[in-house]
Amino acid sequence: MHLHSRRRFAAGLVTAGFTAPWLAKRCLAQDELPIADAPPEQTDAALERIFVDNSEPPEGEYVVKGLYDWPLWWEETPLEMAVWPADAETIDYAHLPSPNSDASFALNDAALRRIVASHGYSRLAAAPPLVLFGVRGARRAAEPTSPPDFENEVEIVEVPPDHFDYKCLLGVWNTESRKVWVTAASTAPHVAYLYAQREASTFSNEANMMPTGLYRYRVGTHRNGTPSLQPGAFRTAERAFAVLRCVQYGPLTMSRGQYWDTAPTNHGNNIHAGTYGTRADRPRFWSAGCQVLPGYYSDENGVPSEENAFPQGDWARFRIAAGLARAPRITRHEELAPGRFNVETSEDGRRYEYLLTTGRDVRLAGEGRDARTLRFGSSGPKVKALQAALGLPPGQRDGIFGPGVQKLVLAKGDTHTPIVDARLASVLGFDL
Repeated sequence: MHLHSRRRFAAGLVTAGFTAPWLAKRCLAQDELPIADAPPEQTDAALERIFVDNSEPPEGEYVVKGLYDWPLWWEETPLEMAVWPADAETIDYAHLPSPNSDASFALNDAALRRIVASHGYSRLAAAPPLVLFGVRGARRAAEPTSPPDFENEVEIVEVPPDHFDYKCLLGVWNTESRKVWVTAASTAPHVAYLYAQREASTFSNEANMMPTGLYRYRVGTHRNGTPSLQPGAFRTAERAFAVLRCVQYGPLTMSRGQYWDTAPTNHGNNIHAGTYGTRADRPRFWSAGCQVLPGYYSDENGVPSEENAFPQGDWARFRIAAGLARAPRITRHEELAPGRFNVETSEDGRRYEYLLTTGRDVRLAGEGRDARTLRFGSSGPKVKALQAALGLPPGQRDGIFGPGVQKLVLAKGDTHTPIVDARLASVLGFDL
């Protein structure tokens, strides 16, 4: 792995046949730092800066080596496109039946409740009524003609996820009104970060993908202390859970046989504005592992863009659907270094549950064909039975599928997935 200088990077653009000489000059500029999530017409030097600042490690500039080794990463057809693996090789689909129809199906309160019951997400019974959720591998059946609002149900279709466009959904589920708010999103890292991860000299801190499960989040500043910070985002409250990292040479892919990182760390799987979504010659979103949706910020204080900007303003509407103000009220704005600030808002610390599932799970739940599984966030007697099967002593069987159980399942299950279905339960010696 060779670390390229900015000057070598600019020269690489010319070698690759890039015909904009001003771009090479821009990339050599050291003092061009973008404001937080500026509009998409910004310079390529600013795009480069944001790429670095949205990398996973808070302190890590070294992720930029992936950018330098791949100078045309922003093209619509990159030099190397990531490949979504076949179902049998995925972390979230291997235990599910294959898709049997292209027909649309309903995402609604009933389907989400069946998923909660079948996965043992019992703690949601005591959770606040606004639950955040993600649906990996799904889109609306028809393109919306107006900004999203809470609905009784949304017709969606299953689509293969990818690492370049919005092929997922993010939403808010109001368990009291039994309505859902849904918008296009991504729950997978962008292909450029996958490349950076594979080229890294270590197995950590470049890019990752979190498996489906139930996670805890709190409002806070995403990428605090960087030029690309986003106040009022949703940050993971749990520092220890398994994530998948692309480290093997060959096709860029997130197959379940890649490297499972179970070390306690800040993986950076936050929920925030994806920043880009309109220009064909730029990434559709920025994410090294975060859950992102279309949206921008309008100024250096990180205020979300105009609410009536559709669809670019969906980030602002997502915050409103989650019961927050459109623009967070900044209570602290402390300069740490030129262009870098510590920012806090009046809503920081507010807690949410985040349910990450798949489009296929939603379809099967609607058809009444959902099957019981256990995974991160599950709890109850079945988890206690799993803990016993994994060899935990009685005093440690708390009935909570947390990072320790997840790590044991990955170690003993020999299936390269932290999801326990009926077949794996039988292998482990208990009845699911």
